[in-house]
Amino acid sequence: MRKVEGVSMAKPIGFDPCDQSVGGDDLFRALLPTDVVKAVSLYSEEKSKFKRALFDKIESKDEELEKYLLSLYLDQIHLDVSGR
Repeated sequence: MRKVEGVSMAKPIGFDPCDQSVGGDDLFRALLPTDVVKAVSLYSEEKSKFKRALFDKIESKDEELEKYLLSLYLDQIHLDVSGR
């Protein structure tokens, strides 16, 4: 009995999935109302502004703390940690 080889009956067709003529209009365009998209964008911007301001305050306080600790000259104090 001879071995039968499989044959592909379908040939692939190359296409660009981003091409409007292939995919048509955006299916999800009307999923969210424009007002909602704008509100989400505004919220995201305000959240980013808040986070930047907060991180700037943290960085400023870190620098202030570093300056204060350096002003104490703690590295020049010799402590006897052995208890003698």
